[in-house]
Amino acid sequence: MHPEKKALGWLHGALLAATLTLLVASREFVSLGWLALLGLMVVAGLVWQQRTAGSTPLIDSLGNLLGALVAVLGGLWAFQQSTELKGLPRPVALIPFLGLLVPPLMLIKLLKRQIPRDYWVLQAMGLVMVAIGCVLGLERWEILFLLVYTVLALVSLRYRQGPAAHDAGGASLTDPGRLVALVMAVAVALFFGIPRPNVALWNPSTQFGLTQRASSGSSNEMDLTSTGTLDLDGEVAFEVVVNQANGAPGNLAPETRFRVIELELYRSGRWRGTAESTAGRGVPMASSQLPMLGSSQMLLTYKVLSRDITTPAVVDQPTLFLPAPVKGQAGLDLLRRDLQYQQIITRGLPTERMPVQDEVTRTIRREDLLVSPPELRAWARNLAGMLIDKPDGQQPVVGRARILPGRPGMLPAELVAGPADAPLPPAAYEELARRLSDYLALSGDYSYSLDRRREDTAVDPGVDFLLNVREGHCERFASGLALTLRALGIPARVVKGFRGCEEQAPGFYLVRNYHAHSWVEALVPRLEKASGSAIKAFSWEWLSLDPTPNSGDSQEIQDAAITAAARWVGLLPFIEAMDRYLRASLIGTLYGLPLLAWIVLGLALMALATWLMWRNRRVRALRAQRVWPEWVLLAKRLGVPCHPGSTAREIALQAANRLPTAETAWRQGMVQAAEFGYSLRFGGAEPTLEQTDQLLDLARQVRAARPWRQQPG
Repeated sequence: MHPEKKALGWLHGALLAATLTLLVASREFVSLGWLALLGLMVVAGLVWQQRTAGSTPLIDSLGNLLGALVAVLGGLWAFQQSTELKGLPRPVALIPFLGLLVPPLMLIKLLKRQIPRDYWVLQAMGLVMVAIGCVLGLERWEILFLLVYTVLALVSLRYRQGPAAHDAGGASLTDPGRLVALVMAVAVALFFGIPRPNVALWNPSTQFGLTQRASSGSSNEMDLTSTGTLDLDGEVAFEVVVNQANGAPGNLAPETRFRVIELELYRSGRWRGTAESTAGRGVPMASSQLPMLGSSQMLLTYKVLSRDITTPAVVDQPTLFLPAPVKGQAGLDLLRRDLQYQQIITRGLPTERMPVQDEVTRTIRREDLLVSPPELRAWARNLAGMLIDKPDGQQPVVGRARILPGRPGMLPAELVAGPADAPLPPAAYEELARRLSDYLALSGDYSYSLDRRREDTAVDPGVDFLLNVREGHCERFASGLALTLRALGIPARVVKGFRGCEEQAPGFYLVRNYHAHSWVEALVPRLEKASGSAIKAFSWEWLSLDPTPNSGDSQEIQDAAITAAARWVGLLPFIEAMDRYLRASLIGTLYGLPLLAWIVLGLALMALATWLMWRNRRVRALRAQRVWPEWVLLAKRLGVPCHPGSTAREIALQAANRLPTAETAWRQGMVQAAEFGYSLRFGGAEPTLEQTDQLLDLARQVRAARPWRQQPG
């Protein structure tokens, strides 16, 4: 294969890989049919260009007209489509649709008559498509397209030879392989060396719920209908400073749980809280003066950094003191002040059971705590029958792991006897809830996974998880247990928060988004018996249950922590803080500019554009003036006498006659260069960059071939 055609082949392969990368990443914004049609058009154009080697290009005027139509009509289409993405700012919403205009524009540019600079324009367009594809978010398997593009693009640079390979002095202009390899090596070193979270810091489709990928973190609802892979996000959610009564730094257990919000309402696969749902039960105190701390108490000072946390996250135990939080701007505003508040906790206080304090701030609707899919009731009652005690009073053996759930002798058969719609006695609530939690977490019949799958979309997502999928992350397990308890008549709700923390210094802890966790609270009775079997007191308490398999969250978080440590995780808080500061400073500066400053800025941009246009025109003129001197040097090499009295046409005709007869393009180029010089000097014609590059390109071809060596004598 001819070297130039081979170089074009590698370039066309890189452009095809770049196009596929963009189209695959755009499938969540545009229908697959339109994407397939666009892909077929690009493939057809690349195949045609490769077969013809550009011998039948588009007419320039037609190519310019098509490009203008794509830009104008495509821009209007992109603007119209972006209005449907309600949750995105307009500039961000335009990105996926404007990106799809690049492939047709690239195709038009490819089919037009090529000049040397077009090679680099096409490479740049391929890079733009890949960049937009990465911004939109790539699944793990889609990274293959990115790798293929990288290989093809690098090889195409190495094979770049011929027309534009040398300057006027014969020096090499295009041997970028070593430089590109060096840049790639530095980029890879920076990629693995600079600390960062495990997911993109800015991903509009993930941030605004427009992709099947999502990252771990806090939210005020739970959607079981969503599918795709859940990424572990290493961004800091909040900071905690712990002080003992004497002011010395305090300690938190590595598995400390932080409560954010309770989700009690379940409808069609979605959990959400009531309007009054909030974290940190107890009466908030507006006073800034702290009470006296006991020896077993500690003061926790929180600073929330995540914009997703809109209610205070607190250690999961009865709150003794919670000052009113600092009011800041909510929502997606980058300039929001960090939320700060304090909490007093008691060391060693049991957190498995908590008294019902909700009536302090709201009234619990018991019917809301019992809503579950009707088709789950018979299955839940059968499962409860599997978990009752054996006739000898011992726990049953259940699951692949053959576990003994719950506590021995606490769930006799008579407590759960009866049909599926028969209510259970409150005395069975606690032990049955414990055994159901143990079954989901330990039996081996369910497994932990970050892949959120659905198998039967015709049934409720909660039912699909329990009966069909049987794998998921903490949200799936918490939802499954809560729905099962409700199907048995046991009031239950889901709690979202965080589990775990990282100690950065004595008394200073970070909680990251990948510490996000969900668990269940079941409403169970506390029975205090007097002598004999008489009940002395009766009250309701929330029993905390964690049905997520132990090999799930903890192992994933441990692996993520090990990876993060290898990336200089000690620098990550500084980098994140600097990033937030720079973004907030930039936006604050822009919003704070007066009208006069905006006018001055606009005039400055107009002046810059005018200067660039003038400079481009001057560069074209200087480049055009090089054309005839280049051909004169070739004429001298061919032995043509170039006397001061000789005209350009005379020199050109003599030189053309000394060039090989078979090289018609060279002979015509010599004559055209002379006419080009005349038009510049006497005709006042405006030189075009295309015409200039074509003649310089031919001159370089002649110099590289050295036809004067073939002349006799």
